[in-house]
Order: sequence, then C-alpha cells, then structure tokens
Amino acid sequence: LEEAGRAGRALLRDEGALWFAAEHLAAVSLLYAGREILLARPPPQEARIEARDREDARARLLRGHAEVSGPLTIPELAARSGLSPVDAGRGVAQLEAGGFVLRGRFTPAAAEEEICDRALLARIHRYTLEQLRQEIAPLPVQELMRFLLRWHGVAPGTELSGRAGLRAAITRLRGFEAPAASWERELLQARVADYEPAWLDELALSGELAWARLTPRRAAAGSGRGPASRATPVTLAPRADLGLLLEAVRRFGPEPAPPPEAGAGAEIRALLADRGALFLDEIVTATRRLPQDVERGLRVLVGLGLITADGVQPLRDVAGRHRGGGSRRRGPRRRPLAPWRTSRAEEPRLFLRGRPTGRWSLLERAVPPGRESELDTEGLAEEVARVLLDRWGVVFRDLALRESFTAPWREVLRALRRLEARGLVRGGRFVTGFHGEQFALPEAVEALRRLRREPHAGERVVLAAVDPLNLTGALLPGARVPSQPGRTVTLVDGAPEEAGTAPAPPAAGAVGGR
Repeated sequence: LEEAGRAGRALLRDEGALWFAAEHLAAVSLLYAGREILLARPPPQEARIEARDREDARARLLRGHAEVSGPLTIPELAARSGLSPVDAGRGVAQLEAGGFVLRGRFTPAAAEEEICDRALLARIHRYTLEQLRQEIAPLPVQELMRFLLRWHGVAPGTELSGRAGLRAAITRLRGFEAPAASWERELLQARVADYEPAWLDELALSGELAWARLTPRRAAAGSGRGPASRATPVTLAPRADLGLLLEAVRRFGPEPAPPPEAGAGAEIRALLADRGALFLDEIVTATRRLPQDVERGLRVLVGLGLITADGVQPLRDVAGRHRGGGSRRRGPRRRPLAPWRTSRAEEPRLFLRGRPTGRWSLLERAVPPGRESELDTEGLAEEVARVLLDRWGVVFRDLALRESFTAPWREVLRALRRLEARGLVRGGRFVTGFHGEQFALPEAVEALRRLRREPHAGERVVLAAVDPLNLTGALLPGARVPSQPGRTVTLVDGAPEEAGTAPAPPAAGAVGGR
C-alpha cells in the first residue's frame, strides 16, 4: 500500500510511526503538525477527505478507532492514536456530545471508565442476548410447576416464616385477587409455616399493608350493588403499591358500576371524600344513621371497590369471621381444606365497635381518572411487568392473561424487552408448549437449572383451588378445577393428581373458607 501511494506514515518522535490511509492526509497534517510525514505521492484531489479544522480531524481519528476497537479507556485510545490523554479526552467529549460514543464500564472487572461506539455497543449487546438465550434449554410445564411451588414457598421444606416471611408472601401475591374468605386460611397459611393472624393486624394497622377490591363491578345492567360477601375478590398488597395496582387494573378495564346515589353508601362516600379517613364511630356520628345502616353502607362500598380500611378485621368480618387476630393456628400444616358455612342466623353484625378496624378511607388510584397522561402507558406497563416477574419468576402471555391487570400485553411485552436490554431479566425459551416470547428473572433461571438436576421423589402438595398456582385447565393438563374456597388441587411432582374437598375447622382469628 505504501509503494502504491495508498498509505503513509507520520513519524511521532519517540512513539514510533502512525500509519494512515492516504485520503486522510489533510486530517493527519492538522493533527500532527510539525511531524515528518512519509507518503510516496499525494492522493488525487478527488480522493482526498478534507477536514475543516483540527477538532474535526481529531473527531474523525478517534471515531475511527472507536468503531473498530470495542470498549477502550481514554489512555488506551490516546496511545493508539498518538494524542495526549488530555487531547484524547477532549475529543471523546466531543464525540459523546454528538451521540457517537457512550461512556461506562462494558467489560467485566473494568478498573476505570470506558468508551465504546454506540452502534458497535448495540451489536455487542444483541450478540450477548442471543448467546444468553441459547444457553437455556426449555423445560416441560411439569418442571415449571415444581419451580413455582418452591418459588411461592408451598412445597415441603420451602415455607417462609415469621413476620418477614409474611411480608414476602404478601408482596409476591400483590395484585392477585382471591375471595375474601380465602386469604388467611388458604393462601397465607400455606406459605408461612408459623403464621399468626396478629402479624397481619400489625402490618395493616402500622400502615405497611392494605387490602381492597381492585376489579370493580361492571356497569352492565343487572350487575347489582349488593354488599360485599366472603366471595368478594380482594387483594392484599404493600400500601405503597396499592395505587399503581388500582391503576393497572382499572385504566384499561370496562366501565365500572356507578357509585350509589342515595342511601347510607352515598352519604358515607361523600363524607369520606370531604373529610378524609374516619373511624367507624365518627362515620356513625357524622351521618346520624343507625350503626346497622352504616355497616351495610360500608359493605356496599367495599363490594364496589370504592373504599378500604386500615385494619384487616373488616375483611375478616366480610368473610364471616369475628374474632380478632392473635390466636395461633392449630392442627397439622396443610391439612385438608373444606367449605365453612354459617347460617344466616349465626352471622354477626359487621364492624362492631371495640375491634381494631382502623379508619375507613376512599381508594385512591396512582393517577386520578382523566389525568392518565401523568403516568404514561409505558411506565404503567413496566410496573405490571415487574409484578408479574415477581409473582411467576417466568413470564409469558398465557400466564399474564390470567391476571386482573388490563394493561395490553403488547405494552407489557415491550416493557419486558426493555428490562432485558438493561440486563435485569433474561429472555429465551424456558418452558415448552407455549407460543411467544418468554422472560425470567436471573434468580429464577438459576433455580430452574438447579431443579433440572433434582430427581422426582413423589413430592405431594395440596393447594387451595383459589391459589394462583391452580393452573389446571390452563397450563396443566386435565379439567379446570374451579377457584372456589374449600376446593383443593393435589399435585405430585408438579403434575395434577386429583381435586377434592375435605372437612376441616377454620383457624381461629383467620379468614375462613366458604
């Protein structure tokens, strides 16, 4: 090339020589003024690439090195280009301002900040994701069920314990709606080995925990405005998450039933909107209604998904339980569950004074209706994606459609892709038999890999039919077991064995089965 006049050298004193293509003679002359340049003959005028000034020449030089070298530190770039580190740093700042390079630590255990060409970094990232996806071998759905039983702590030996375990279980179940009668006895006791109802009261009355009906009754004719019952779907969630959960369920959902326009329910709703959270006695005094009327009005508003209370005792009352938390669960763990009924004559009045119900308040979404632009669809979809990942570990369309969230799957899918691009989740094919993209948390991927090496040992787990892990008829083969309180699903090594019911008295102080 040198003999043909296609390449030349700029002598850099003690640093040796810098080879360059002949068409860049103008840029080299500006960058290395005063240095000897060896070139057999100058290139034709029409082949020369002109440089406006030294800054333009420096940008061309550094950008060329960045395009072919991958991640580099500024001292490394200066050594390659024959510039001083200060001069190279100014050139990198110029390229960064133009959007040509990015700063960061792109190689493992990088000691200092690196720079990399933006397009090249995108290619490296794409190749990395493709390699990571190819490293994962998909598992059958039975292995997914074995993983989920451990992920939720319902498999033998994986149970949670203590108040911290209760917090973790509620966080994992946040946004899932189950009948009011099922939460303590059929969901929480299945996950927390030493569950105490008093712990739930403490979390609620301290402001850590909230409960509510997320999916409101629809405005369709005949939907009714009856009071809440033990079958009313509600969720337990950290209070800080409740507003976003409401937003994720109601923003894209059907038109809800209108609030009551007359009667105790209408008066209570107007009172709470005007004065904020109130205790039961304050509501009775302000409305000048009989306690029975106030109690029924509160139940109507709970059933419509309009109000909640600080404590969980009203939730127990809705389910038909009237003793407060504190008494310990009796009997063997995971005993057979059974329906629990009381006659109408035995049902007590709700929300009687003297129990720790806390204050009543209106449910507040993260963004008031009509101002949805303050939390765009992209941000809401990412919150939904994070909740789904935490609940299932592995997320794909068939699982996501089982949830109450109404955010479109296409938006949630885009959010999952963004999380994968940030390195927060893994994409790939984790479970066989399902179409579409699949994503998983890194810790879930490792758990799946460990599970692959564990032989089947006849592990038998009895689940409540209202449990989110009741995937019969959806992911698991066989007929669907209806999600009704008291019914059960039996899994052996993650595969369904049979479903049924069996009698068992409800735990004292816990929300009983239906």
